[in-house]
Amino acid sequence: ESGFSALPGGFRHFMDGSCMDLSKYAAFWSSTEYSSNSAWYRTLYFYRSDIQRYYDSKKFGGAIRCVKD
Repeated sequence: ESGFSALPGGFRHFMDGSCMDLSKYAAFWSSTEYSSNSAWYRTLYFYRSDIQRYYDSKKFGGAIRCVKD
């Protein structure tokens, strides 16, 4: 119960600019790198209550959530 809500927005593919899985999940990049070419991101699925953690190429287009301290 955090008060945070997200709308599914999927990812933008870096090869052709197409959007993928727009209605399935919301994906947010982390500021933590996995490697020089990859970074971690968190995924919230509309049909699950947990949060998944993955890494992928930084070339993919995903959402960024800014939080003010």
